[in-house]
Amino acid sequence: MFTPKSWRYTVVLPHTNFPIVYPHTQALLQDCDPSLIFAGGFFCFDIPAKPVILIIMKTLKDILSNFGYITQPQLAEINEHFPHMKVVIKWGGMPRERVHAWEAIERIEKVEAENIDYCREVFLTSRDCNNLRLALHIAN
Repeated sequence: MFTPKSWRYTVVLPHTNFPIVYPHTQALLQDCDPSLIFAGGFFCFDIPAKPVILIIMKTLKDILSNFGYITQPQLAEINEHFPHMKVVIKWGGMPRERVHAWEAIERIEKVEAENIDYCREVFLTSRDCNNLRLALHIAN
């Protein structure tokens, strides 16, 4: 069989199977027969992954439909899946802060616990909203 070669990139033939083993399924695969796993037939042990992706995508769509404004449960969900996403905290009297999602939750709790100020809004910048719309192929 002829295998094409390329000068600048690797050519992967269409009949090539790549066994993908996730760390949390490693224990399940240790008990299985290796000939069944790597013979081209793959079993799906990760059914819960798809609903999780759909939930976070729905959350991002809801945030974009609310013009970037984020509620407290949505912020907790963003913190779980995208902890380094930057959000803006709008305070009652203090200047706005642009921080990571994981830091925003801690900052809001700290400021409100010490009675320094209260959180009015948490939102994404317009640039971040536009970039998310482009990446997710959502029309304006």
